[in-house]
Amino acid sequence: MTIYTQTNPAWANRRIGNTNSTMRGFGCLVTTVSNITGVHPTTVLAKARYVNDLFDWYSLKAATGWDFVERVRQNQLGDFASNRNNPNRQKLINLSNQGNPDWKIKSGHGIALEVRTPGILRHWVMVLELVNGGYSVLDPLDGRIKFKPLTDVLGFGIIKK
Repeated sequence: MTIYTQTNPAWANRRIGNTNSTMRGFGCLVTTVSNITGVHPTTVLAKARYVNDLFDWYSLKAATGWDFVERVRQNQLGDFASNRNNPNRQKLINLSNQGNPDWKIKSGHGIALEVRTPGILRHWVMVLELVNGGYSVLDPLDGRIKFKPLTDVLGFGIIKK
């Protein structure tokens, strides 16, 4: 699996859409989508649409060949971290409970997780696997695998091959 980072000098200074935002500062979702789908970040940048500086999930098919399944925002999560019966929590757990980093290829699904990250307002990472009390994720900022507890989840997007 190729790991893309938003700080790669080859595209870090490229602008996102028609904004002044660059991949280095605001490219976490574009890079996460690239890591999930295997489509190069510059291709996603060129083919995806952006609305008010934000990635348009409905342009995913044109940019990557993958379909947008669902986007769950923070105001839709409810008691996500504490309620084991929360349907959004169950959906996320069912999709990510495969136990290895290649689960997305076998299941044909990918999950971009929006999480709290110190010093960053909103940040998107790729779910690798469900672990006790949270997720093992690939952070597109530095390409490192990190742990994010359920309490840090702000939302998620599900895509499929």
